[in-house]
Amino acid sequence: MFGKNIIDFELPNGLKRIEICCADILEIQETIDILVVSAFQNDYLPVPDTLIGGLYTKGVSVEWLAKEPDIDMRAMQHVWLSKALEKETVPYKRIACIELSPYIGTLLDIDIVKKRIAALFGMLAAAQYSGVSVKNVVMSIIGANSQKYDAGKMVELILTEGYRALELIPDFSCFKIVVRNRDHFKKLNDAFNKILGRTKSDIVAEDLYETTKMKVLQMQKDFLALKGLRNNINKDDVEFNDVINSFESIESDPRYIVAFKCRRLAELVAKDLLMMSGLQTNGILVNNIDKVCQQYSIPKWINSYWHIIRIFGNEGAHIKEFIEEHKNVMYHHPNHDDINILLLCSAELLHTWRKIREKGIRKDSYNKKPMCCL
Repeated sequence: MFGKNIIDFELPNGLKRIEICCADILEIQETIDILVVSAFQNDYLPVPDTLIGGLYTKGVSVEWLAKEPDIDMRAMQHVWLSKALEKETVPYKRIACIELSPYIGTLLDIDIVKKRIAALFGMLAAAQYSGVSVKNVVMSIIGANSQKYDAGKMVELILTEGYRALELIPDFSCFKIVVRNRDHFKKLNDAFNKILGRTKSDIVAEDLYETTKMKVLQMQKDFLALKGLRNNINKDDVEFNDVINSFESIESDPRYIVAFKCRRLAELVAKDLLMMSGLQTNGILVNNIDKVCQQYSIPKWINSYWHIIRIFGNEGAHIKEFIEEHKNVMYHHPNHDDINILLLCSAELLHTWRKIREKGIRKDSYNKKPMCCL
């Protein structure tokens, strides 16, 4: 993988994520529920240097899958969903296809294209309610290759409809756009950041106060101590290690990435401590934080720190305003004071997690004086 950009945000039905990656979409190792391909209408020939052609080399014939799809909406909406794949050569469970043009050299009006992309996600919503897993969906910049649609406009449409689908489909949690060409990724990344209001690339190392630098070092010690308790931690090892590893480069990250990483830490702590008490998470971080603090009698200032982290992570994306209003958003990017506050809050939260875990506290009160004054 040559590059990645991520936004992480909370909706009423849980934590959601949109990623863009510079990688070979056919070499993704993680299991993916739905891979989206685009095609001309009723034309699924495995042309070289296309995604359909690449799938054919992996033993997956889109043309064959199109003959007996699980959901067929081609007559009116020009989308369809394959039956479950039985190929071990690819990590994709199903293929979804969208037909954007009737034939080579013909471009549809952009409003029609928008309706077809909306229909694609509508089909996935219907599939989810019929029992098909749609937790993670991957696509390229559909229509921008052999069909010759403008890549910038397609990115805007994909992000707009993808966000709405994340909002409407309860189990849909991760939407990933993958491109292989590095120059294309740079353009995609620039467009992505512009849409999200991320026009700055402020590096955190230049902002940190001496006290914050000490707390970042303390966080590494706390992570190490928690790692030593791994057999006693109710957690997903992959997620836990991913969060730990992400903080190793925290001082060299742009500010919005720091906000995202701290937000993931806040989510992980809530999930673990609820599981430790035998309680279920409800997918909404604001409720989970308050539930944990009540369960362990965690001081109000730690509760406040926790919510500060959550809010930073949510506000850093600012995609919702773009989607709903389609206009420039007045957004105050995190400045150096903000980042110091965020990291100090995260250090306090992490240290609290460590202490609770070391003591094995369940319903007893957790009382401690704050390590820093904010």
